[in-house]
Amino acid sequence: MKIAYFTNNYLPYVSGVGASIESFRLELEKRGHQVYVLAPSFKKMFGGTEGSVENSKIIRYFSLWTNFKTVFPVALLPAPKITKRIKQIEPDIFHAHHPFWLGNEALKHAKKLKKPLIFTAHTKFEHYVHYVPFFPSKILARFLIGKRARFANKCAAVIAPTEAIKRELVKEGVRRPIYVIHSGINLDNFRKASREKIRKKYGIASRERVFLFLGRLEKEKNLDLLIKIIPAILDKYAAARFLIVGDGFGKKMFNSLEERYPRRVICPGKVAYKEAIFYYKASDIFIQPSLSETQGLTTMEAMVAGSAVIAVNSKVIRGFIENGKNGLVVPATERGLLKASYRLLDDEKYLLNLQKKALEIKRIAGAGSCTEKLLAVYNKVILDSSAKKEKFLEARPKIYRG
Repeated sequence: MKIAYFTNNYLPYVSGVGASIESFRLELEKRGHQVYVLAPSFKKMFGGTEGSVENSKIIRYFSLWTNFKTVFPVALLPAPKITKRIKQIEPDIFHAHHPFWLGNEALKHAKKLKKPLIFTAHTKFEHYVHYVPFFPSKILARFLIGKRARFANKCAAVIAPTEAIKRELVKEGVRRPIYVIHSGINLDNFRKASREKIRKKYGIASRERVFLFLGRLEKEKNLDLLIKIIPAILDKYAAARFLIVGDGFGKKMFNSLEERYPRRVICPGKVAYKEAIFYYKASDIFIQPSLSETQGLTTMEAMVAGSAVIAVNSKVIRGFIENGKNGLVVPATERGLLKASYRLLDDEKYLLNLQKKALEIKRIAGAGSCTEKLLAVYNKVILDSSAKKEKFLEARPKIYRG
């Protein structure tokens, strides 16, 4: 099967969308399928290289760079050479990971080649409107939510990463079949990763407890809450340390904490996805203050690595964390996060038990099982599309040509 993924972001830029696409790409190729990824170029962000993921099936659009509230590439369209390449490839199925820009390209090519289109609803757009200047946030949020539903209804099927997102899509008016499939995590990468690599790099002793936040350092991640609790924890517990992995406009706030607490607050900036796995493994407690998650992929990855999780309460998080059993789900308040943090630091036995229970997430988060579910959707959609074509051909009036 030939599969064409269209995405507005991809590796080497670290994000949940990019990690999801890469995980499925690798698993699908293991099974003998050909996966083509069509994405913007990130060379400017990463010193003139796209990283080690590049191969002939990863097709980069020449990109322009925006710099409103974050620096990010936007694919330059139209792209005649890439259009020609897509015709030559002739994918069996198109898969859009956003409902606009390169998502629209996927829709255009799928229609031209008469192939089915799948859409994954990765993003809660109402939490990202602050990136767009000059537009009232509430109006833009309503437009983007409506855009997502309209786009989804033009597709053969929709993938929702969680049941909570599926319910939102139905409420928004999506009428196409919706399948719940988590973004698979490559468990082998985590099994091979050492816990000691990062701890040794930063001189972290075995008795010290490491808190980790990994993600974009931007407003939608609710970072103000994290900034407030770090000093309280570090002042109370001499053996506590924080790793803040990621980049963005919020990094300056964490850099000031890094200066205030040298060696105890560590901000390495953005790291490659494979390197991020070592940071997960080095941590004891993962903190997730964000309310904008569609599936909590970084939270799941932290659990696969064996970290105890403290996450603010949301429908998505409650879909896979049972409070007090395999993680702690708390109110999105300073008091809620501090109370949970103190409990884990004061009770070593409870911390170890949560870490052990967190590992059970592997049963639902493994890339292999998630990919099998995705393949089943692809096969069904392709079969349904073929059946519709046959019915259409049979229904056409016969023309007698003598």
